Amino acid sequence: MGDQPMTKEEFDGANTALSAAITALTAHVAALTT
Repeated sequence: MGDQPMTKEEFDGANTALSAAITALTAHVAALTT
């Protein structure tokens, strides 16, 4: 990471990707534990 501040678009994109990853991980863990 450089010193440049993130743009709102970058932040939103990262947030969306993170949410999708967490959702997928949660679903995967739920599937494993049932």
